[in-house]
Amino acid sequence: MHFLFDAASVLVLFLLLIEKMQNRKDEVSSRILPIKGKLSKFDYLSLRWKTRRMSSKSELSANQVYRLVKIYESGAEDQLSIMGTLYRKSEQSKVHFLESMSYQYLLNRIGFEPLHVLMTVSQNPWMADASCAALNRSLFECAVNFLYIISAGDATRAKHFFVDAFRMEVVMDEAISKWVGYEDKFIHDNANNMTKVNFRPSRADLEKEKLKLGLPVGIGRYPSVEQRCKDISPRWHFFYDSMYRGLSSWQHGDPSRYIFEPKSSESLNEPSRPVFEGLVQLAWMYQILYETNRELAVILKCDQNIRDSIDGTYAPVKVEARALLEKAVAFYHGV
Repeated sequence: MHFLFDAASVLVLFLLLIEKMQNRKDEVSSRILPIKGKLSKFDYLSLRWKTRRMSSKSELSANQVYRLVKIYESGAEDQLSIMGTLYRKSEQSKVHFLESMSYQYLLNRIGFEPLHVLMTVSQNPWMADASCAALNRSLFECAVNFLYIISAGDATRAKHFFVDAFRMEVVMDEAISKWVGYEDKFIHDNANNMTKVNFRPSRADLEKEKLKLGLPVGIGRYPSVEQRCKDISPRWHFFYDSMYRGLSSWQHGDPSRYIFEPKSSESLNEPSRPVFEGLVQLAWMYQILYETNRELAVILKCDQNIRDSIDGTYAPVKVEARALLEKAVAFYHGV
């Protein structure tokens, strides 16, 4: 298998962009984040994060948040380097071009989404929560697709992945086409322009593509995110329920936090809440990278030494992050 994902190149770009974050340090270092009082632990599953907020007396400075970003930045760099090494171990003499294309695309997405999370928290920790949740949802889906495809042992899932993308283009073209000729000129003109492309895929083209790729007759839709997680492992199915569902609900603008604190609608808008939830997303970004490597090592049947090295890079980051926060605020388990 040709190694299309150049981990070294991704890391060089990663570090260059991180340098831009450093320039923001002086700008925020003198400010105090509006975090007052006790802060719940946000080690991955120690909480249902929507139920937590801060209150009372302690303060967390912008410098401390910036230091937390640097801790996870270093950890993310290590995890991406490990991911590149693991992927190189999966090289094979023959591979379908759709596998190579899928791996290149997905691994580059996995490489850069964490960077955007880090930059978002670093540049505006007061309003990073929702944006980081969207980025983590994207990171989660890319990781799931990558693990789902590479665990197949052949090109079947990569072909199915491509065919589903083809199907979505057909659906989109059909949806836009119904607006051509509409009486409103703005709608008509824009719909007409959007259908002027070199190739407009049809359902007949989709069936031809399936035959060309040798997919089974009558193959159904590409599995849902939940089904892909189930097919990867029970651990990833658990992540779907415990992480992905929350990330998805956030993108719909849900006010579910009020369920947990019905007596205080003001808690939905407390400045401390988005800061806290942004820090949770920072931790989850790192968790997704680590879990991807952990699962990849299992799929590739790596020896125990490699698995131990992955775990060895994970623990120090979490310990250092917790130690920093414990110096700044008092932890508690309840709401």
